[in-house]
Amino acid sequence: MRTTVGSWRWRLALAVAALFAIAGGIAYASIPDAAGVIHGCYRTSLDDQKGQLRVVSEPGNCRNNELPIAWSVTGPPGPPGPPGADGEDGEDGEDGEPFSGTFTSPNGQYSLSVTDAGIRLAGLGSTIVLDASGIDVRSATALTLRSTFGTSIRASAGLTAESGGGILTLDGPLVRVGSSASCRPAARLGDAITGTADAGGAVTGVVSSGTPAVCLG
Repeated sequence: MRTTVGSWRWRLALAVAALFAIAGGIAYASIPDAAGVIHGCYRTSLDDQKGQLRVVSEPGNCRNNELPIAWSVTGPPGPPGPPGADGEDGEDGEDGEPFSGTFTSPNGQYSLSVTDAGIRLAGLGSTIVLDASGIDVRSATALTLRSTFGTSIRASAGLTAESGGGILTLDGPLVRVGSSASCRPAARLGDAITGTADAGGAVTGVVSSGTPAVCLG
């Protein structure tokens, strides 16, 4: 089989073209690089091609008469845009399903029960019950009500503070009993009283020097 010069040159041209296509594909695949940077070479030689710029896959591909240059695909962030318009109101959600049942802690010592009759929170002998009759708080140990700011306890009817044993203590810089604008010092055992004694020895008058911490209105 004979191979002509023309066919040999044609095959060589195809091979060279394929080689350049592969090389071009490799170079194109690496531009920009993994960091999003495009590399180029800036021609500095003193000829008619000075200032020409060509893109390369890496800075090491620049020639002796070229300087490497690079820029990022993503530019610096711009200034914030103006606020957008208010969105439309969302649709009302569906009402949740009623719940009735009891939650119990893993150790079984605490529980929360919700029924149509009320809510009951219980644990270690203490209970808080909310039902149609009101709110009942019972503690098997100490009961503390504490507030960083003012605290008010109000009752439309009677209000009872009772201690089954020990001392009932009201503590504060000033304890006021009554709602009158005038507040007189309360008398302690042994405080002087100025007044008039009747035939039986009972004295009616005012306290001369009572406690400054408790006043009666």
